[in-house]
Amino acid sequence: MNRVLKKWHLGILAALFLCAGTAGAAEPIKIGYIATLTGDGATWGQHERDGAVMAVQDINAKGGLLGRPVALVCYDIKGKPEDAVGAVRRLIHDDKVVAVGGSNYSGIQLAVAPLLEKARIPDVTNATNPAVTVDPDTGKVRPYMFRSSYTDPYQGMIIAD
Repeated sequence: MNRVLKKWHLGILAALFLCAGTAGAAEPIKIGYIATLTGDGATWGQHERDGAVMAVQDINAKGGLLGRPVALVCYDIKGKPEDAVGAVRRLIHDDKVVAVGGSNYSGIQLAVAPLLEKARIPDVTNATNPAVTVDPDTGKVRPYMFRSSYTDPYQGMIIAD
């Protein structure tokens, strides 16, 4: 299994164990995904979504999680924070997801972080801005935001080296 799928599995598992008791035993575990499927950056978003679909298929082929199948609910956010906010609201209130994946845009993650934190729904992202996981105003870790990639300052240091 490649690194992306392994990261997804770990992120999904961590998120689910945080929220394991939120849905009925017979129902699928719903995980949301926000991705830029159209517009600028669509290639990245489509590949991200496809990786998430593959991870969910792999998990379900092995019997699901916690004895339940996993269902992926994906929305196209078009690379726009306002579309991401609307999608995350739908994922939280309408779809009742227990975790969210995506996007790889730091600005989008900063826009949706307050919604996810208020709803206590974990998010696994590839966004690289340190503010995605640590609130720059308070210096406190955002307890529901998780990153599967390196931060911008770390990448800059490595590139400079």
